[in-house]
Amino acid sequence: MNNWRVSLGAAFLLSGCVWMLPYGDLLLVGNVPMFLMSASIACIGFLLVWPVKSIGFLWFWTVAIGTRCLLLMMEPGDDLWRYLWEGEIQSHGFSPYLYAPNAPELEGFRRDWWSNINHPEVPAIYPPLLQLCLRLITGISETILSMKSVFVVVDLALCFLLARRFGRVKGLIYAWNPLVIYAVAGGGHFDSLFLLPLVAGWFLWEESVEKEGVGQASERTWALFAAAFCVGVSVAIKLVSLPVLAWMGWNFLRRGQWKQVMIISIAGSAPFIFSWGLMWLLLGEVGPLLPSEFALKARGCDVVPWLIGLIWPVTLESNSWIVFVFALVVMAQIFWIQKCRTYIEYFLAAFFILGPANHAWYFIWLVPFAVASGNWGTRLLSVSGFVYFWLQHTNGLTGVWEQSIYERLLLWAPFLTGWAYFLAKQPKEVIPEKGEVHA
Repeated sequence: MNNWRVSLGAAFLLSGCVWMLPYGDLLLVGNVPMFLMSASIACIGFLLVWPVKSIGFLWFWTVAIGTRCLLLMMEPGDDLWRYLWEGEIQSHGFSPYLYAPNAPELEGFRRDWWSNINHPEVPAIYPPLLQLCLRLITGISETILSMKSVFVVVDLALCFLLARRFGRVKGLIYAWNPLVIYAVAGGGHFDSLFLLPLVAGWFLWEESVEKEGVGQASERTWALFAAAFCVGVSVAIKLVSLPVLAWMGWNFLRRGQWKQVMIISIAGSAPFIFSWGLMWLLLGEVGPLLPSEFALKARGCDVVPWLIGLIWPVTLESNSWIVFVFALVVMAQIFWIQKCRTYIEYFLAAFFILGPANHAWYFIWLVPFAVASGNWGTRLLSVSGFVYFWLQHTNGLTGVWEQSIYERLLLWAPFLTGWAYFLAKQPKEVIPEKGEVHA
């Protein structure tokens, strides 16, 4: 039974990716329904392999690599055009934080694909290390394929780390995940760049802190430094990882271990400070690094803010209140949760549930942690998350970026139900026994 599941799962997954190839331009009216039909075929393959007990090396890597290579040829999402643009204008001496794509000063650098850039009136919102990565990639080759290839290579490295630590069977949750495969290889989103160092930081933390007493003290100190540095790299690529650094620091601060707090502070902030300084040296000026006003107003694919908006419409005018509520939740989680993997998983779940503007490729952030936990909410979201793309179909037909109640139910109900089941089955993983201390 195991062999036929693997074979049939691989066939469906590969077939779905092949069928998906011509429909990458999701802004083209009519493409989204065909894209979702193809994604459904790939999801059947993903579901088929969930019960398998073993999988061979060749099967695992042939499908993991093959599906990603197939979708490298796919038309990317509109975010990738912005990545190309922001990397290229840096080579001409312009900071993407100071000049939005439609700035008159940059008109002479526009390419034939410039009109594909989304929100051309908004300057860059991602941290400086990502901007330097984009500059490096476009400095080597200013093509879609080169940029997507970098994202895919990093994604495969993450597959390797997860399979090595948890085994290939559990690694299937990430390596054969159709939403991950599309988001990185097809859509060309850079999320693998910040996920790899975040996962590496989690692994190093477990070795240096949660297995305290294993190895020499000096080795544990260096592993702690490396863990904080890796998370710092993730923060310098995408700010969403920042609370993880705060959680790491609090674990030692609450016990008065100031040396470790200093190590985490220095190692965690170094990548951001270095990359900002390097951009300043290269460009002469960088500009504001905080998200623009756009981030405080954007809405879409939300659940709790949408429900509150139905009762209290004034909350739809700004996202400021959501930032406040989310900050309180993050603080509570930092004080409450004891283990690194658990903290990241719960923090990201809160980010999606409370977030005012989610995108399908955000959902892949949870998947590496579900490899360890087996979280059913994340597994189901890897399938139901494709419902998000109907937003682009609706927008193409009507110009309105708004999900119907049925779309929201199809997307969020599996996730929330799966999380409820996960919490019911594993409550002790979060709430330690009285007197128990996990660093």
